[in-house]
Amino acid sequence: NKSNIPARKAASQNIVENMKQHSENLVRQAQLVSSELIRIAILWSEQWYEALEEASRLYFGEHNVEGMLNVLQPLHEMTNSP
Repeated sequence: NKSNIPARKAASQNIVENMKQHSENLVRQAQLVSSELIRIAILWSEQWYEALEEASRLYFGEHNVEGMLNVLQPLHEMTNSP
């Protein structure tokens, strides 16, 4: 229900309210999982942004290839793990 379109927002809120009447606990848990996944996704992209800035500074500013690789390696490993 984060839509900017009023009709879509009202429809999604109506669906969620109807689902809560049947399984309120399940809906709350699903909303928690959804918000945590969004939070994690944002943090992941922020981690990459900050690491790329630092790696760029190390490489271009200090000509420190090893430092650049040390900054990026842990994030690269995160993308390869299940």
